[in-house]
Amino acid sequence: RELMRLNGVRDSGQLETGRRLFIPRAVPVRPSRDLEAARRAAGEKRLFSNWRTITLHHSGTLRGNAARFDTDHRRRHMGGLFYHFVIGNGTYSDAGEIETGWRWKKQVKANRPYDIQICLVGDFSRQQMSEEQFQSLVSLVTVLREQYDIPIGNIRRHEDIRGKHTECPGKNFPFYRIL
Repeated sequence: RELMRLNGVRDSGQLETGRRLFIPRAVPVRPSRDLEAARRAAGEKRLFSNWRTITLHHSGTLRGNAARFDTDHRRRHMGGLFYHFVIGNGTYSDAGEIETGWRWKKQVKANRPYDIQICLVGDFSRQQMSEEQFQSLVSLVTVLREQYDIPIGNIRRHEDIRGKHTECPGKNFPFYRIL
C-alpha cells in the first residue's frame, strides 16, 4: 500500500513492466549542511506531542515570507500564519531560510490535528524549486521525522489530502526526490 501511495498508483493492475517506481529507503538521503539550521528552527522535541504527519505546501506566489503570509492569513480570518514553518525563496527572506511560525512555537495545531504544515515560498506550478529551498526542506523533514518518529509514508502533499481539490504544491514540486 505504501509503494502504491508513494507512486500515485490507485490500482495495482495499472502497473506495467518497465514502469519506474520510487522505493523508499532504497538509497540513503543525505541531508545538507542545513541540518543544524533545521534543528534550530524545530527546537527541542516537545513532550506530549502527537505530531503524526507532515503536509507540504507551496505559497502559490512568487514572493513572500512568514510575516507577509501572517498578515494575509489574518486578513482572511485564518487566525494568523497557517503554517508551522515557511521556507524562503530569497524575496523577503533568504533563499532556503527556515522561518518558524507562531503555531510551531506555541505547538498549536492548524485545522488538521497532529499535522505539521510546511510551506515553501513559490509557485511550483509555474517554476522550479531552488536548490537552497530543497536542501532546507530535506533537512527540516529529516529533523521532524527523527524527533517525532514520523514514518516516510506520513509525508504528503496538500493535494494528497482526501477531499482537497488543489494542485498544491504544484506539478513541479519534487515530492519523490524529497522522500
